[in-house]
Parts: sequence; structure tokens; C-alpha cells
Amino acid sequence: KIVYAGSLKDQELIQHYANSSIFLMTSRWEGFALVVTEAMSFGLPVVLFDQTGAQAVTNHGEFGKLISTGHIDEMNQYLTLLTRDIALRQQWQKKSLIRSKEYTLNNIIHRWTEILK
Repeated sequence: KIVYAGSLKDQELIQHYANSSIFLMTSRWEGFALVVTEAMSFGLPVVLFDQTGAQAVTNHGEFGKLISTGHIDEMNQYLTLLTRDIALRQQWQKKSLIRSKEYTLNNIIHRWTEILK
């Protein structure tokens, strides 16, 4: 089931992530995909078209599934597999949680402190 929720914020957004199973982003271009890191912090497996923002957040596919940009059939096949394979979803969930920890406020502050020394 796909839910087109529109713009959400605050508690509505948190509840939406908490009730979701997969995060799908079909953007063909993104700078830094902050929304992806938000989804990952809820343990959502992420499936994205292969573009610069997705590459950065997923470390070139290590922490999320990258699909060749515009290859809708390939994305559909992978989403079908992911919805049917709980173990695969759990693998991506673990990876999402691991990666999202790199973007916590404390980690970012520490990195900037090191850079600015």
C-alpha cells in the first residue's frame, strides 16, 4: 500500500515514519537528502534513484538500495522483492539505523569541532 501523505511536520511526520515499512525517493537530483537520513533514523530501508544526494547518504549504496535513475521497472522489481522478503527489509533496517547515527547532532558537532581546530 502506498500512501501519498503530502506535507507533514512535527508529530504527524514522526508518526508517518513510525508507521512506514520502506522509504522510496524517486528524485532524479538531490543535493544532500536530509529527508533520507530522517527516514533512516526510524529504521526504514531506503530505495532511491542513483543520484548525488542518494550516493552521499547511502555511501554509494552500502546503506540503501540505489536504482539506476529513471529505471522504473528495476525499481518496481526491487520494491516487490523488498515487500515480500522480511529478512531483506531487516538487513536494510539495521544498515539504516547504523548510518543514521553518523548524522546525529553530537557527531556533526564533533566533526565540525575537529575541522575548525
